[in-house]
Amino acid sequence: MNNLKIQKVKKKISVTYSGTSTILSVENQRKITSNWNSINRKKRYFNGDIYTVNRICSTQNEIIFSVNKTDYAHYLYSNSHNLQEEDCKIIFTSVVLLTNDNKIILGKMGTSTSSPGRIQCIGGNIDANDLEENKFNLRNSICREINEEIGISVPKNKLTPAYLKTDSYMKYTAIIFWINLDKSWTDIKNLFQRHTNALSNMNRLPELQNLLPVNLNEESISDFCKENKNHLVDYLPPLLNTIVLDKKNT
Repeated sequence: MNNLKIQKVKKKISVTYSGTSTILSVENQRKITSNWNSINRKKRYFNGDIYTVNRICSTQNEIIFSVNKTDYAHYLYSNSHNLQEEDCKIIFTSVVLLTNDNKIILGKMGTSTSSPGRIQCIGGNIDANDLEENKFNLRNSICREINEEIGISVPKNKLTPAYLKTDSYMKYTAIIFWINLDKSWTDIKNLFQRHTNALSNMNRLPELQNLLPVNLNEESISDFCKENKNHLVDYLPPLLNTIVLDKKNT
């Protein structure tokens, strides 16, 4: 059992780079390369760098994730196969975007991505652009993702680490931020349309097909999860339910 967990962030969270690359067994590397060559026959994907968690250290005031470098081919193969000690254990940033008319903004992944049609929070994997010496700037990471995916800039000081998503095998760890936007759903929708038009003019495909608003109340979230249950990323229903419970308790 995966035992996915959504926890409120109560400690400082840091992600540091070990400076080394993951070394895989010859057999697993052969399987990964064969799988990559098969799924990438049309050269749709780029085998870029990915970071995988190799060690977690928890102190009284901080949780520190140490990561090694690997690649996208390793991630894709590990996503559907159990490599045990050699699994790719990704860590990514995500964000709950709450509009000033009380709607949470979610995205539906585009057809050119590895998970077309999947509904999730805005976010993505940490990458080398976020490195400052040996530490990743997580606010830079999520700000970049927001800008790349929906075309808006947000003030970094308004982003608060709110939740930590983990699972039994630590294959998918998410640091989930929260931001209260000073814009309405209509404002965001219009800015996203302008963003996708600009990408189209540059012959670039957007990462997201479209944005989806969900009213921040128990009934709306329950209905949304039922209507879209086959398309939601695994962490989304428990995250949304946790947000509703937290709202009740404040």
